[in-house]
Formats: sequence, C-alpha cells, structure tokens
Amino acid sequence: MKKNLRSLLCGLLALVLVCSCAGAAFAKDNGATPVISVHGMGGSGLYLNPGTEDEQQVGVFDAKSLLSRGGLIQNVLAAVGGKQTDPNTVIDQIADLMNDYRNIACDEDGNSIYNVGIANYWTDSLKNHPGYLSGTSNEPAICRQVAQNIGADKVYAFNYDWRLDACETAAKLADFVDQVKAKTGKKQVTLIGSSAGTVILSAYIDQYGDRGDIRRLVMIDGALTGVSVTKLFCQDLLFDADVVKKYLDRVTTSYHNPDFDFSQLNRLANSLNVGYLCDFLTQVAEDPALVERVYNEIFYPVFGCIPMLWEFIPYDDFDDSVDAMTAIGFLDQSSGLYKKITRYHKVQKRLPGNLKAMQKAGTDVVIVANYGLPNIPINSAYANQTDILIDTKYASVGATTADYGKTLKRTGAHVSPDRIVDAATCLLPNNTWFFKGVAHVNFWYDSQATKFLAGLITNPKKKQSVQTVKAATGNGQFVNTDEKQNIVPFSAGKSTNSSGTKNTNPKNTATAAMKSPATGAHWSLAVGGSGLAASGLLFALYALFGKKKNDAATK
Repeated sequence: MKKNLRSLLCGLLALVLVCSCAGAAFAKDNGATPVISVHGMGGSGLYLNPGTEDEQQVGVFDAKSLLSRGGLIQNVLAAVGGKQTDPNTVIDQIADLMNDYRNIACDEDGNSIYNVGIANYWTDSLKNHPGYLSGTSNEPAICRQVAQNIGADKVYAFNYDWRLDACETAAKLADFVDQVKAKTGKKQVTLIGSSAGTVILSAYIDQYGDRGDIRRLVMIDGALTGVSVTKLFCQDLLFDADVVKKYLDRVTTSYHNPDFDFSQLNRLANSLNVGYLCDFLTQVAEDPALVERVYNEIFYPVFGCIPMLWEFIPYDDFDDSVDAMTAIGFLDQSSGLYKKITRYHKVQKRLPGNLKAMQKAGTDVVIVANYGLPNIPINSAYANQTDILIDTKYASVGATTADYGKTLKRTGAHVSPDRIVDAATCLLPNNTWFFKGVAHVNFWYDSQATKFLAGLITNPKKKQSVQTVKAATGNGQFVNTDEKQNIVPFSAGKSTNSSGTKNTNPKNTATAAMKSPATGAHWSLAVGGSGLAASGLLFALYALFGKKKNDAATK
C-alpha cells in the first residue's frame, strides 16, 4: 500500500514538475504557420554563369590574390613601420587588387553587369535540405531551431541576390510567399528577416502589407533603418589609433568564428604600429584629391552601383551621402541606380507607419537587436553600441543607447539592468527584445539564447509582447548571455561577452563542401579587410559585404 502510495505521489509530483516547467517555455504549435527565412548580406553565394558547366563562385576573398602582390604588402609594411609611403602608389596597388572582384559589380542602373546570380532558388521546404539544417550558427542555426519547434517541412529559405534593389527583391518574395501558401494550404506565413533581410521585409510590407498574409513579422539584427558604417558615403572618415586598438582588443576577446581566429588580427596589430597606420590613413582622408581617388578607383568599380549598399544608409544621412558622392562623380542622379535608392529611401520614411499599420491589422511584430559590442572604428560613430556590425539604435528602430563603455543616467521599465539601453524610445517598445553579447546574427544552435529566439518566432499565441513573453518564459526584454549563450541574470555580473572572455561555439562544425547559405557570411570579409589594413575603408566594406569560399551559398 505504501509502495503504491509512494508511486502515486511520485507520479503526481512528476506531473506538477512537468506542468511547472511548461510555464517556462513557449507552447508548441501543432498547426504551425509556415516560416520563411530571408537571410542577410552574403547568405546566398554569387556565381558567374550559374547553372552551367562554366559556373564559378565569385565575390569571395582570395588570400593568394593578396599575397601575390608583393609591392602592396611592402608598402603596407612600410606605412605601419612609420616609413614614408606614397599614398598614390598604394591607391594604385589596391585598385589593381580590387579588379579581381569586379565580376560582382552592377551598372549605373543597379543591374548586374555580368551573368552573375545565385546558384539555386529553393521552392521546397528545408526538410529537403538537410545540409543547410546541419548549420550550427547564424541563419541556418535559427532555422534549425525553428524546425525543431514546428517541423522542417514548415520552414523555408528565400534565397536572393543580395546586391540588388530591395523593392525588386520584395516582388520576388511576394511570389515566393504565394508558392508557400499554396504548398501548405495556409493563408498566412511568418517572415523572418536577418540583417539585410530586414531591408527586404521593409520593402515587402510597404508594397504588399495590405495582402494580410503575414501572421508574424520578425526582424533580427536588422539594417532596415540603416547602419552607421555607411557614413562612408558622407565622407565621414576618422582613424584614431587608441580607438582602433581598443576595438581590436575587444573583438579578439569577445567573438570567435569557426572560419577565422580574430586573435590573428590582434597579433598582427600588436606586431605592427597601429598609430602609424592611422596616421597614414588620416593623411589620405585629409587630402581631397586622394579621397576622390579612393572612392572612384577603389570603391566605385566594385561597390559603387550595388543598390543594397546604398539602401543601408540611415534616412537622415541620405541627402548628405547623395550630395557628397555626386560632388566627386561617384553618383549620377540621372541614373537608374539613383531612382532605385531614392525609392527605398521613401520606403524608409514610411517604415514606422507601415509597422504600426501591420500591428493594428493583427500581425505580430517581433524586433530583435543585440548590444554590448563596439562599432567598426572608421568614422565619427565609433562609440555606438552595436552587435559588432549594426548599430543597436538602428536594429531596434529607435532605442536610446549609451556610448560604448558608458551607461545611461536613467531608469525605467524599459531600461536595461546594466543601464546601457533604453527601449522606451523604440518604435514598438513592447515588441522589441535585446540580447547582450550575441554578435551579429551569430545565434548558435541549441543554445538557450537561440531557443528563446525560436520561441519568439514560433509562439502560437497571438499578440505576444514583452509582458506576455516574460509571464510565459521568465525572460524579460533584455537577455544577458554567457560564453556559451546560456541566458544568465544580469545580477550574476557582466556578460562574459562584455568582460573579455572569448565567445566560443564548441558545436560549430562547418561543412566546406556544402553549397548552402553561409554560416559566417556576415564576417568573412572582415578577414579580408585585416589583410588590406592599408585601407581602413576596405576593412569596413569587407566586414559588411563579403564571404569566404568555404561559406559557399545556396546550391
């Protein structure tokens, strides 16, 4: 009798524990809404002559190409050694190097010059793409976590040419959404935009938001309202040795990517003289003739007419950027490119109203931004809080943030426990979440942070908010993470990502032979930029716009 009673009590206790644990997680969605992921810059690899026997991946950093240019390397070493170096010669040499990447360039109408595009356009679910779902970081990891919640047959990836105009790509996304609805028999979908993918979603809701086919709109680390590195278009250039050195120290102790050990970059910086390098770059930046050469001979041939790069410009910087680039002959205001980027500039202006209208019509809006990491140190925005690439204030659509290394002198319901972020100034303060210490879209499969993010994406309950999610999961608006992306209390001390402990993903296993969307696409040409240290401007462009061969995309 006692044994039976103990068994009964144990059973009841187990039931209570199960029920109580369920309150700390999102409910499962048996009739799940299909989810479509729209990746960020570089998430689909670019190929010359795609689909033919002559197909060749392009736009990837080639170390051999750099190392074969002994003259450039010699001049860079001379510059960082404090020796007199002719800037015009260095510009000639870097311009020659950039010729290797011209095949990704667009013409003055913003169209691809060469027969370059993505290798594959998936119309089926990720259930049929297990290679992609084996990814352990970035968009593949997010999709994998979502698939674990609702099934891989309900998760799709919209692959697109990330160079092209967001409004044109949004039209293709509308067709893709129609296909998914037809395949699944559902009238609505959940759209996830990561990084540059949020720019596509911004254009989508502007043109197609009234179709009523979005159940949930999720923006992750988005550039939809801009990114400060594009102050390059305003000729806002600033190279400070102390700032650059602190940035390198911070990056190498807080972020680790399986494709590149950032400690190599810091060792390089320590072996050379960052001060001399910054002096050289400042010499270039303060000479109008040299600046014009850098823009027109290094940047323009490859990057100058790529619409998406222009569409990253924050709304308030657009006019100054257009004026500055027109003045040096970098932008033609009679071109098709100008018409395209002006159209998206107007979309940016309508974005706040569009998001509120979507929400009013019944669409759940989820905005996710990361913070606690420094900005790329090449312009006057070097002190901005970022996810190490996109500014927190832009990704969150309006948060007030303390300068990096400082705190706010305010408190309130929407102020982070560390007093770094005030979400009260966000467009949608009750629908915006912040992860501290997670680098740009670098969510790891099966981490607590990624599980929480996947829950925000797949939660079957409508009208979720910061308040309802906290009641269901215990996690508030601000999520602190440790070196394994466990969710830890702010009271436990600084995030390890903010205190100098390397953020390492022990589970990341790259599949080099797999041509699927890049797991490190947002980072890979930061590597290339370090190799081209003679041009701090290229460092920023590479950090934003490139990918390595092993990050081969969608095939």
